[in-house]
Amino acid sequence: MKSIFKRIISCLIVIVSLFAIATFNHVVNAEDTSCQYDFTKISSFSTWSNSYSARNFTMTANGHTVSFVFSAASKQTGTITNCPVTKSGNLVISLSQADIDAGYYISAYTINFKQWTTKTQTVKVEGSPNGSTYTVESNAASLSYSSSSATVSKNLTEKTYKYLKVSTTQSNQVGWAGVTLVISKDENASSADKFSQLETLASLNLNWTSQEVESSSIETWELVTDVNTLKENDEVIIAAKDYNYAISTTQNNNNRAQASISKNGSVVEFESGVQVFTLKTGKVSNTFAFYTGSGYLFAASSSSNYLKTEATLSNNSSWNITIAATGVATIVAQGANTRNTMQYNQSSALFAAYGSASQKAVCIYKKVVSSGFETQYNLVEGTVALRFGALVPAEIFEDLSAQGYTFGVNVTYNGKTKDVVCENVAKVTVDEKEYYQFAAVIKNIPASAYKDTFTAVCYTELNGDRATMIEKTHSVASILKAYTEMASTPNGNYANLDKDVMNGLFETANK
Repeated sequence: MKSIFKRIISCLIVIVSLFAIATFNHVVNAEDTSCQYDFTKISSFSTWSNSYSARNFTMTANGHTVSFVFSAASKQTGTITNCPVTKSGNLVISLSQADIDAGYYISAYTINFKQWTTKTQTVKVEGSPNGSTYTVESNAASLSYSSSSATVSKNLTEKTYKYLKVSTTQSNQVGWAGVTLVISKDENASSADKFSQLETLASLNLNWTSQEVESSSIETWELVTDVNTLKENDEVIIAAKDYNYAISTTQNNNNRAQASISKNGSVVEFESGVQVFTLKTGKVSNTFAFYTGSGYLFAASSSSNYLKTEATLSNNSSWNITIAATGVATIVAQGANTRNTMQYNQSSALFAAYGSASQKAVCIYKKVVSSGFETQYNLVEGTVALRFGALVPAEIFEDLSAQGYTFGVNVTYNGKTKDVVCENVAKVTVDEKEYYQFAAVIKNIPASAYKDTFTAVCYTELNGDRATMIEKTHSVASILKAYTEMASTPNGNYANLDKDVMNGLFETANK
């Protein structure tokens, strides 16, 4: 595998990058060198689900992950309240690419936290969306009891911060009562300084084959319309009948969170995060229990709509199930607790147990294993190439070129480092803005190295003085995984990605 390193050719143009470039049309006031931002959340937490807009930026939510991308063209005022940050999802704040190109950076932040659970949590603030670049605050704040609060505030002396990521050590909810950023512009930033604020990009060149192969273990998840088809040890999920959500693996204090699913007629597809239950015989006659692998789902109260998990099977975790021909399932616990009807609460984005069918109907999907033919995708060995490269705003690249700077990519693999000087540079237009792009390519990666990691960083150099972008580490498998995720929500450069193909290739590369 050491010979792979010798297969880096001089240069190749980046055709598809792993990280999309987002640009915004706006006018930057050159005299406004510092802007302070507060953020406003439009709706209450109970209805927070998809996306909200607030003046000149957009906030989008995916489960418990919130991302801000905003423009420095104008200021926003207000305060975020009661937004959760959990271990499985993070608050990510980022400058727009246009602002980065213009020399803006995050120069200070203040975040006020509040905890709603009794477990001790530590809040961490990092200066990169994936946490791999640098830590702004390590163990920034510790919250040890319910309703405790803390404030994290820091002035950032370096002019390189364009992201902040906030996360916690526990999966329980912790919220922030206010987020304030100071966004500054470095009027004296050189083109080399601006170059160093950009990210190294990565992508793949590859060919693949597909063939129909016979399989005796084709899995589908099918809507149950007759309760008599259910039996002990069946694997099932519980979903909202008329919404694309199922019970999540996340057990909140008093209910179950939702997780996204994709329905297609009577079948459903889903990714990780959806709770798969194993049916067990309940303690009461003609009942089933929903076993998580460590406990049983149960109706936990007569006065509140609690749906929790208990370690030992009881009458409250023994559910009578009736199912209509439409698939609507009536699931009622048979214990003493009277808030015992499982329902989906659409307005609060959760599943809970109620005194009656007062919320939204649920249904059950069962895993069905059958024989048949399935499509198998395979990478063609010898055609797989991993590219690391740059997309540099035209004004930055042309200024550096005029000064005599050269451009290249430094790649590290298997303990060895190689500089690749790039002269084959192309000018391209992305979202009506001009860029220059170049890349180094590792060609003919063998199947035995699909999971091997390569680290690369784009650089520009003059008389031994080198400015480098933010480095990236990837493998063939990791990029295919990213392509699979992008295909799930296709947009822009990735609208033509086929999720099934990318996932099949990822499984091949990840063996």
